[in-house]
Amino acid sequence: MLSTPTVEGDNLTKEMERCGAVYDWHVPCPKCGAFQPLRFRPTKYRTVSGGEAISGCLSWESLETPQESAKTARYKCGECGGEWTTAEKNSAVTLGCASPRTTTAGKCRRVGFHISRLYSFFDGGRLSELVESFLLAKEDQSELQSFVNNSLAEHWIQRVSAPQDEAQASVMACRSDIPRGVVPEESVGLTCGVDNQMDGYWYRIRAFAPDKTSWGIDEGFVATDEMLEEILFNMTWRTPTGRVMKIWRALIDTGGGKDDAALVSRTEEVYEFLRRNKRRGVQLLGSKGSSWSMPSKIKIGKPIEKMPSGKPISGGVQIVMVNTDVMKDELWDRIQRTLKMVSPSEEIANNIPQKREPGAWWLHAETPEWVVRQITAEEKRIEKGVSEWAPIRKDNHLLDCECLCLAAADPEFWGGVRVLRRSPYGAPTPRPTIQIKENPYLTTEFEGENPYIQR
Repeated sequence: MLSTPTVEGDNLTKEMERCGAVYDWHVPCPKCGAFQPLRFRPTKYRTVSGGEAISGCLSWESLETPQESAKTARYKCGECGGEWTTAEKNSAVTLGCASPRTTTAGKCRRVGFHISRLYSFFDGGRLSELVESFLLAKEDQSELQSFVNNSLAEHWIQRVSAPQDEAQASVMACRSDIPRGVVPEESVGLTCGVDNQMDGYWYRIRAFAPDKTSWGIDEGFVATDEMLEEILFNMTWRTPTGRVMKIWRALIDTGGGKDDAALVSRTEEVYEFLRRNKRRGVQLLGSKGSSWSMPSKIKIGKPIEKMPSGKPISGGVQIVMVNTDVMKDELWDRIQRTLKMVSPSEEIANNIPQKREPGAWWLHAETPEWVVRQITAEEKRIEKGVSEWAPIRKDNHLLDCECLCLAAADPEFWGGVRVLRRSPYGAPTPRPTIQIKENPYLTTEFEGENPYIQR
């Protein structure tokens, strides 16, 4: 049976899933001899010896036209970084071998093979031809889908969000010139989002201005409750003028399973953490991602008075339901607002000050690449006519933390940062003067005790 893939879930996908083993053709590098499958972009694969590695990929120089760029096309080895020509690639294909993607036990009644045009000896398999076809198809979604299906023999994923390389570049462009741990002067409150795991907590701290502009202040992982308590209740951050700020509101994800050696589930541990620390000067609440459609971004439910095991919780714990899909949409909307301020524009060209974008989303100047990879670990796709966020990498903890930071500052959550009455530079905002008019119906004739007030 031979076929070309179309979209995820098509008949070819179903047939391949029925196979006991799926094989790729691994070829030796002409420079170092390492065997690897040919891929258009770097991809994790199972080596011939059974380990894991990252494949090579097509590379080229970005010149003025697709034709000129295509002339520089080479295949870059994933092991040594050596570059191959089309002739070297064709020679390597003749020396290759088939290798299964997963370990097989016994004989397989059905076997699948994946072969792309990269292996072809015809003109369509020339590296320059592949690069030129890709560059010409990039601007048209239908042409790009045709290239992915017919040249790369891969399924087309209909994305709503930007591809990974563009998404990561967009997030990285949101880095400000403010160092890690420094709070901008115009901030009025710090929020903290915490994603709990079996082995500890991921956290993210974000500073907010009155117009919902925000800056990433700090992020990381802690292994114990005591370390998280130190961050939430004891640590302080300063503005350039020395104003001291502590965390104002924090949300902790309450999801989690149960370790084999644990007596209680991770959810119960988080409930106990919330109960134990709910009166320590920080608005500390638990959160759950909504598993159904919500008419709003946030819903604050009634306090939970029992653990999942049925054990009562003294005083109860407050849980906030968060519409995570909508919060991820809002995060990317804020990223787009920020890019308007950092991208070249007419205002910059004409030396005109740019307008500030309310709700912009900034990272600190020292944000590393692994943070960006976690924030972009999901992409929005259209599957079966429904758009939804889908994971493309396992580690998406800081993406969840970012959504919790935004939820904590949202107006739907007890007024959000609007309740923090401070001017842009931290001085208390004068409360409006209330003119109290004299009630013409009020009489002072009765001077005794008011019979309607119990003293």
